[in-house]
Amino acid sequence: AEAFLTPALFDWLEYGVMENASKKISLNLHTNASVFNQRYADILSGYQHVSLRLSIDSDDPMQLQYIRHKANWHSIIDNTRKFKTFAATNSNIDLGITVTLTPLNVFDIDRILENLSSMLGLPTSVNIVTTPEYDIRHIPLPIKLMLMKKIQNQEVVRFLDQTIPGCESEWKKFCRVTDLLDRL
Repeated sequence: AEAFLTPALFDWLEYGVMENASKKISLNLHTNASVFNQRYADILSGYQHVSLRLSIDSDDPMQLQYIRHKANWHSIIDNTRKFKTFAATNSNIDLGITVTLTPLNVFDIDRILENLSSMLGLPTSVNIVTTPEYDIRHIPLPIKLMLMKKIQNQEVVRFLDQTIPGCESEWKKFCRVTDLLDRL
């Protein structure tokens, strides 16, 4: 669930601030940056340390909208600026971008990481999906080998180099699900 669309989460976090427990607690939160809520951000400022990662899966607005249906590139960029301003005035906030890696963006991962980092001025990292039908290790071997030669990010290359069972069936499932989603 999207953290900044989960009022119950922030009710609990606010309770931690009110009980003076928050100054001893570190948090790790991910948001897709579709929403910025100042009240929620203010609650986070009461915690000892918050690692806040903005999950932005492409530097290309059309690709991002394809990967995250109904994502609004301009809103995400605007909210990212708000998160940056917030982090700049709160030393306990460690802000960065995480690209959720699937077969839908693995071909462009080096470009995505470089462009998001330079465009938004934030460190970038990769979150590699391991859900069977979105696991990049299920990509057919000839394509994986081509990707391993092309991709510069060694974390991704090492992950692609792993062999796991079920590749043929899971890749077919990925293709079927993607075709169905494309029709929608």
